Amino acid sequence: MIRSMSVILCVAILVSVQTMPTTAFAESLGPVSEEYPPAACDPGSYVSSVKCTGKYCDNMKITCFDLPNATIGRAQWMPWISEEGGGMRQCPANHYIAGFACRGKYCDNVSLYCVELKNVEPSRCEFTRFVSEEGGGYLSFFLGDTAGQHFAAKGMHCTGSYCDNKQFEVCELRQR
Repeated sequence: MIRSMSVILCVAILVSVQTMPTTAFAESLGPVSEEYPPAACDPGSYVSSVKCTGKYCDNMKITCFDLPNATIGRAQWMPWISEEGGGMRQCPANHYIAGFACRGKYCDNVSLYCVELKNVEPSRCEFTRFVSEEGGGYLSFFLGDTAGQHFAAKGMHCTGSYCDNKQFEVCELRQR
């Protein structure tokens, strides 16, 4: 009797696990710095937040968010940027940031890893506030107030010594 109840309980647990709704997957990567290798999100995932630690935002941890039903195209590393050269870099049209690389003292030079999204279009693009290790160092790219919205950055601007303060151009993504 006890054995049959255990079997029934195990079957009930398995059935409930198999019928649970799936949720979006987010992964954390990094830190990205001149001391550590570049970090890039899995295919179909894009950077959804950054966390700066260390002097001058030397170490960046990133969170990647899976974009359901994404049709990806070309991917490319962009030329290095720093505050000395204007500190601004945009991904090509229809490309969004999916990773970062650093070189130089305190991650002074940053390269964006940009991946094309073929089946979405940007809407409501805006610049975030600046982020650095001061004040907690965390910045989420979520600009909305509705569940199911998806946001990705298409550009980065940095100011301050060693590209310390980082700001992102973030867009809401809509499926075509």
